[in-house]
Amino acid sequence: LCVYASARVLRRGALAARVGSQVYAAHGLVFDGGMRANASAVVVNDNAGALTGGALLVLRGSASFVSGSWLSVRGNSISGRLLSVPSYPRSADLVQSTLTLHGNAGSGAVVMDGTVALGGASRRFVVGCLALNGQALEPMDYRSAGIIGEFRPVACGMCDADVHCFAAATRAMSGSCRCRCAEGGYGRDCLPVYLPHVDGCNRTPGMPLLSHTVTLTETRSVKPTWTPILSTAHYSPTQHGPTETLQVTETVALLPTRSPTASVSSTLWWSDVACPTLAVTTTTAGGSLTQNDIRGGGSAVPTLLMVALPPPFRWARDPQLGTHLSLVLVSTAQPSGFGGPWGAMLRNATWVRNATNPSTVLELAVPVHHGYFIAADETIVIRCDAAAVSGGCKGVLLGSFTIRSDTLPA
Repeated sequence: LCVYASARVLRRGALAARVGSQVYAAHGLVFDGGMRANASAVVVNDNAGALTGGALLVLRGSASFVSGSWLSVRGNSISGRLLSVPSYPRSADLVQSTLTLHGNAGSGAVVMDGTVALGGASRRFVVGCLALNGQALEPMDYRSAGIIGEFRPVACGMCDADVHCFAAATRAMSGSCRCRCAEGGYGRDCLPVYLPHVDGCNRTPGMPLLSHTVTLTETRSVKPTWTPILSTAHYSPTQHGPTETLQVTETVALLPTRSPTASVSSTLWWSDVACPTLAVTTTTAGGSLTQNDIRGGGSAVPTLLMVALPPPFRWARDPQLGTHLSLVLVSTAQPSGFGGPWGAMLRNATWVRNATNPSTVLELAVPVHHGYFIAADETIVIRCDAAAVSGGCKGVLLGSFTIRSDTLPA
């Protein structure tokens, strides 16, 4: 996917642009000259894939949404950033409009960058159900994930009109959480024009070559034209003279004044796609390791250390997959910590596929060693070669975890 607009894009009236497909590219939708939407909908929903740089949707220069417009970035699972809007002193300005950032999974340092400014009444920035690097985000995490501005949190699974519907063309929400469209609203989201579902992914039997085509359809205002047709004239005598009855049939045709379409395609190899960040978790109650866990003072059940790939990446079909992973201490070395016997035990532990998600998750049992002791936290980086990923990727895969020292050893 590679759509690039160098001029300022103005949207007035009943316009809807929707993108939803498989994405494997250098960057996503880029509006370099800015965007101004007036009573329109821009919907970037239901995409999955990977980006080597940039974000799924990039608005540069200036971005303005007014008069009931809707910018929806929803249901995307991307290796990379999801949204990039102008940064201070500029911003994405919402006036009586809605920005929805909900139900997305991304990777990297942040979910989005830039500033969102709300102006006037009935303006909303709706945020929720987000994941970054495989970890679910709570509202308290949003600012550190790049979400700057006044927002309204909406949890996963909530039936919320601002999440699902284009408000200007929605009459109500049904009991099954469906948008009931008013006159002029179409489809699942009640968009202002009818848009057929476009699946632009050119599927290939093998993995290496990635292709994508996206179609944007724009329909502007319609003009009624009418043609009167004289069908019959009847005369009947009365005491006051003849009476004439005239019947007129009117035919109305709605003709679009402008219906441009744009189709853009791009092709690249899997090895050109940047390697994703590894999501590292453990099976401990708090999700993180302490020296007490390693000394055997925790649960009798072995603690598992797990690394997960974000979609659409998959582990390669390699029986020696664990040989591609290595562990490196990045904090100060401590002789009774990772630099001692326990570190050697961990490096020699065997990585195996997770029983529930064998194609995306690897795990190993954290060894127990009663001689493990640290006076300061230890941070360990997990490094993985690109060859461990099905189809390969550009660079290496990295993830990290920290062993806390603030728990008294058993």
